Amino acid sequence: MVFSWFSTKEVKQFANELAEEFSKRYPLSEVQQPSSKSESRLRGAKDLMMSRTQVFAERNKLNLYKRANLANTLKWKFHEMGYASEVSDPLVMEVTRIVTLIRPQR
Repeated sequence: MVFSWFSTKEVKQFANELAEEFSKRYPLSEVQQPSSKSESRLRGAKDLMMSRTQVFAERNKLNLYKRANLANTLKWKFHEMGYASEVSDPLVMEVTRIVTLIRPQR
């Protein structure tokens, strides 16, 4: 029971999936050379990311350690993919805010 408090496998997998999905909807090439549709693609990618985060937070009990691990994994995944911190930091902050404020449904 106590060891489940430190189990982050599911959280890390979710963070990686979020970053991968975001990069499919708003690829790095859009960041480097914006087009006329870049803003709407970014908005759509953000909206999907936040709605998936909300569902995940409602279905899983995330303690402080797991929330921190989620944010850290997501931040490093974006860094590895080549996204600048100007793009990734606001996303990570919003994901962290969502998982902090939403309590799991019983």
